[in-house]
Amino acid sequence: MEVKGIALTVFRPFITEKFGETGYQQWLRTLEPESRAFFEAPVGGDSWYPALSAYIRPTDILCQLFYEGDPRGAWEVGRYSAECAFSQAFRSVVKLTTLRDFISRLHLIAYYRPVTVRSVSTEMGRIVYRITEFTGISERVEHRIAGWNQRALEIHGCREVSVEIPSSLARGDPYTEFVITWEG
Repeated sequence: MEVKGIALTVFRPFITEKFGETGYQQWLRTLEPESRAFFEAPVGGDSWYPALSAYIRPTDILCQLFYEGDPRGAWEVGRYSAECAFSQAFRSVVKLTTLRDFISRLHLIAYYRPVTVRSVSTEMGRIVYRITEFTGISERVEHRIAGWNQRALEIHGCREVSVEIPSSLARGDPYTEFVITWEG
């Protein structure tokens, strides 16, 4: 399993913004040497990295260190990642696409490979999709994806966006299901 470098580039600004440079250095020191090496060298946004050591374990350490193990930390870094992906300059382009077009592509997870995603239903106010293949997925990674989806829809102008994960590969279910609902 691999993850695109763009998903790694948010660790430093997110941790530094929330917990200061001291927090970032503490997180970096807590990482295993294999994981730390990815963050001590420049990360290529379009390059592919091993998901376990470059993404999954660093996300786990983030949650353990700053959120008492709560996956809420992964959700927050997912939201932050969407914020970065849809920077101010790109927001106007996002808002020019119709909401229907935007949500029809929302479930396409281009940051991971191999991954198998299947849309279950797409309608106004609700989208359901499933991940059926994602080697090594953890509950925290599922929360990070959920947070990204939530913030992406908020940036598009949706209100009261809710993301639920009723089924989870990480908990032993046959797939991870995301149920996303929102107002206008």
